[in-house]
Amino acid sequence: MIAVYLKPKSGYRTPLRSDTLWGIICWGIRNLYGEAELVQFIESYSSNPPLFISSAFPFLGDLQDGQLKVEEHFFPKPFLPPISAIEGKELEDYQRIKDFKKIKYLSLADFQAVLNGTLNNDDIFERIKKGQNTIVPPKRELYSVTHNRIDRLKGYTLEVKGQGQLFHTDEYHFTDKKEAGLFFLAKGEVEKWLYPVLRYYSHIGMGGDYSIGKGVFDIYWKDVVIQETEQADALINLSLYYPKIEEELPLFNKNKNFRYLLERRSGRVGQHRVYREKESLYFFREGSIFPTTQTSRSNWGSVFVDEEIKKEEEETKILGHPIYRYGMGFMLKMKIKS
Repeated sequence: MIAVYLKPKSGYRTPLRSDTLWGIICWGIRNLYGEAELVQFIESYSSNPPLFISSAFPFLGDLQDGQLKVEEHFFPKPFLPPISAIEGKELEDYQRIKDFKKIKYLSLADFQAVLNGTLNNDDIFERIKKGQNTIVPPKRELYSVTHNRIDRLKGYTLEVKGQGQLFHTDEYHFTDKKEAGLFFLAKGEVEKWLYPVLRYYSHIGMGGDYSIGKGVFDIYWKDVVIQETEQADALINLSLYYPKIEEELPLFNKNKNFRYLLERRSGRVGQHRVYREKESLYFFREGSIFPTTQTSRSNWGSVFVDEEIKKEEEETKILGHPIYRYGMGFMLKMKIKS
């Protein structure tokens, strides 16, 4: 398993969740190797998935002699069983629940303790009561940036009724004084597929508005070890996961270790003013917990065709190719502290 570190050199517009990252990787493969190689990459997911990726999470680090020294990784707080009832406790306990709910990420040490079954929500709540501050992730702010609309025929600001036309876009910036950025985990054929694509994107940027200098990152990677317990009774997911409905969901039902949050994902695809709306689907969010099963599955979820666009394309043939979506789960074994 490797960790890929993205240290922003500019603002970036696109939240780098696993489905979006996978789409960016696919475009990189197409631009580097051509359409046929991309089709082979995608089709291999039906039998032997070549690459698994998580969503991107914050990290703190420092650059020393051109090398990135990572000080702390931050992982999504798992959806563990809720804190114990606080009946008969002080009013301050109820007030501290707000502080507990504000915690969105855990440090690597705490996340490892959760995987090992030595840390749960009660322990985190007790820390807050005692004033033992958990490590705080870097601040990431969303800024609205104003642009001039350009007349592409004349090459200067577009005017309507004698007035220039403005529009606004949102972009993310890390606002801490320390070096900060995003990282994601990857496993599989990383040397074949991921490394060349990352080098490509280190030159041109990735995500929305990369052509005007947004989404430019210094990119680093290194091996990372996250210990998975042998006494696992659950799995934690670090990506946006869309299960195989008939094969996988029945394995989770009616189990106490099935704790999750859903997120609706949609969006648009296309180019040159020809766009199609993706089918709106619900994915399991990062940090969701699933019970272990009696099966020996190592792959969860799938890469699948967007059926809504497929149906429309059968009538119009405008895009000319199917739209694939990434729903593979990036699962780690864990033990839930009783």
